[in-house]
Amino acid sequence: MDQAYRIYQKSQEPQTGEVVTGLNLKSIIAHPVAGDRLPAGIITVLGAAYGGEKDIESVEVSVDNGKTWSTVELIGPHELFA
Repeated sequence: MDQAYRIYQKSQEPQTGEVVTGLNLKSIIAHPVAGDRLPAGIITVLGAAYGGEKDIESVEVSVDNGKTWSTVELIGPHELFA
């Protein structure tokens, strides 16, 4: 894949672009959606975290704009690149 994934500018030939050799951590919350009005009580939060070449060790969520954080339960798959 080292020949397929490259970063390049519009004026640049794709084959001269910088080869992508790693990916940074990525995460997303899929539910609830930003702006949802939720009832008081326990809310299930669903999302995904991707660590590229590294394993995800833990995920934390904040519901008060980062003042406090809670570790969440990870559900599979729990393997490299997944």
